[in-house]
Amino acid sequence: MCNECLVYPALQKFYNALDIIDKIDCKKYIFETIPQLDAFFSEMRNITFVLQKSFNTPELKIDYEQIRDKFFNNSTMNWFKNTRNEISKQHPFKLEKALEIEYYLPNFSIKATNSRLTIDNDYNFLDLYQSLKNFLDTHYSNSVEVFLSTNITFLENGEEVNVYSIIRDGIDIMNSFIQELISKYPCNCVKCMRLQNSIKSLIENINIKQLTFSSDLYYADKELSIGSEIYTFLDPKHSLLTPAMPLKNSIWDMNNSLNCDLNLLRVFSYHHIVLARIQRTQSSDSELMPVFLIIYKNNTYSFYGPITGTNKSTFYRAISNICKIITNNQVKAVLMLSEAYFYKDKDLTKLQNMKYKDRIKEASGVNILFSLVSKQMKKICNITIDYENLFNDEYIYKNIKDIEMCNPEDHTAYPIFQALHS
Repeated sequence: MCNECLVYPALQKFYNALDIIDKIDCKKYIFETIPQLDAFFSEMRNITFVLQKSFNTPELKIDYEQIRDKFFNNSTMNWFKNTRNEISKQHPFKLEKALEIEYYLPNFSIKATNSRLTIDNDYNFLDLYQSLKNFLDTHYSNSVEVFLSTNITFLENGEEVNVYSIIRDGIDIMNSFIQELISKYPCNCVKCMRLQNSIKSLIENINIKQLTFSSDLYYADKELSIGSEIYTFLDPKHSLLTPAMPLKNSIWDMNNSLNCDLNLLRVFSYHHIVLARIQRTQSSDSELMPVFLIIYKNNTYSFYGPITGTNKSTFYRAISNICKIITNNQVKAVLMLSEAYFYKDKDLTKLQNMKYKDRIKEASGVNILFSLVSKQMKKICNITIDYENLFNDEYIYKNIKDIEMCNPEDHTAYPIFQALHS
């Protein structure tokens, strides 16, 4: 092999490993996925095998080992090594699925069921669909409609370890390791460049799509419809949850003002009203997408969103995810931008017994809702803006000034209120 292609065999093995991970499908049975994981770990191990053969002179060996030790002496790569040894010498990868189903109930509460799926009690997606439909037919056939979501995460057997989170980290480390070798021993031959481009594309695919799988579903008239596959981004560059930023000197910094929570809601509202005005000057039917502003106790903030989806379950699932963020972090307030149809002079009982897609046909218009859920307040605060009055400055000023106080139980953000006050 020529000196210029020292890293080519490793590139080929790395590509093989990424290609395996990219093709793993959560909708399949566990027994169909385990051989793919076994093959992935084997190819990842083969990367170092072929590099040892390529870097076979004393000088090359010293360089290789120094760079290897720089990237591989950490818990992630130790897990890779131990897992690889187990599957090659003892048994196939011990895989489980964690299955979570969330039902979004009419009173804005969320009911979740969880189960661990092993080879013996595993579902593929068609099994899951039929099982869910049978359950809904039995318990919710008289309901006007039911919104729900399913989420599947792969776990290591017996351990609360998100397998794909570690795999992703391992891929990032391996990519950095190979890139450093390439920087020291560059090669511009066609086959190496082609492989590097293909590897870059595969890594982007793996980072962009969620390696835990979620679907948003809708049930009515004994029919269960499935929205598009929903992917939550794993790569921080694409995450729905932005990295925490300091509040100090930002437009959200209200620590030195009276009624800081309420003033924060006013600033949040005004900021998005300006955005809505800009959008409406470009398109008369443009609407804002739901988004959340999370304020942490350590005086930092994050945004979650914007939220796009195939049915209302996607928005409800976003609220559920906000609740999980609250559970895992020190959060003091959440602000929510959403939209809601409003109805004038309508029979509310009749509307409640209509499906969402039929109900909105009776709507009088659409409101933008800016909501504040604060750990310090016993009510959920609302600022409501009718799109028809979006350019009416007097109307905007009055509605931002006169904040509504809502009973939490009657508000879409009730689960967030419960999470903050638990």
